[in-house]
Formats: sequence, C-alpha cells, structure tokens
Amino acid sequence: ELYRDGYARKIMFSSGYAYVYNDSDNMRLMALSMGVSDADIILESEAGSAYENVRFSGKVFTEKGWNSILLVSSPYNMRRVSLVFKRLYGGLNVLYTPVPKSQFYDRRFGVNWAQIRAIAHEYLGIVYYWAKGYI
Repeated sequence: ELYRDGYARKIMFSSGYAYVYNDSDNMRLMALSMGVSDADIILESEAGSAYENVRFSGKVFTEKGWNSILLVSSPYNMRRVSLVFKRLYGGLNVLYTPVPKSQFYDRRFGVNWAQIRAIAHEYLGIVYYWAKGYI
C-alpha cells in the first residue's frame, strides 16, 4: 500500500526466516501479485536474524546513497530493529511503520500464548542484543 500510494519508489524485502524456505522470496512473489514492478524490488536473502536484517539491508541503503527509508515490520519486532538501526546507521532517517494488521493484534479471545511468546522473545532479544553489543 505504501508503494502503491507513492510513499516509496523501491521495496526491499529482508527476513531472518530462511530455514525451510526464504521468506523474502515469498514476500517478493506476493508483491508481484499485487502489481509491484519487479524492477522496484530488492531482495536481501542472507540474513538469519533481525540484527543481520539491519546490517545487510543498511549496506544496500549506503551503497545506493539512500538517506531515508520507511521500515515496515511487526509492532513486536520494531523496538529491537529500531535500536539496531540507531546503533549501526544512526545517520539514516528511518520512519518506523508497523504493519496495520497482524495476527498479534487479534484480541477477540483475549491474549493468547503466541502473543505472550512473541513479546517475551522480543524483550529477551533486546537483552541478548545489548549483551552482544548490537545495540
């Protein structure tokens, strides 16, 4: 939607999930099916973690001379990713844009175990990244 509405001329897909399949490839296919030009898609498919997503994507932004990006991620992951961006690419203007609809927003049946796990994972990830010096 952000691309279609003119907020971005290019889209980069990067995902830490690359075990059974590479999630960035699936995101590319979905974007193509929604009318995004293949020429406007950049894939970063080497990352294996949120830290590597930022590190490898940031290299591309630097190489292309971009000084401003829209970062779209889940609201749970956004805090950790923003801390890594500030540490590695503090001069880059990043507009943090959480996805508007997520399975984690569904509260029809109260808070569920997956939501609790996701929050715990992210806060433990922040502590781990701090200990490793990533943030």
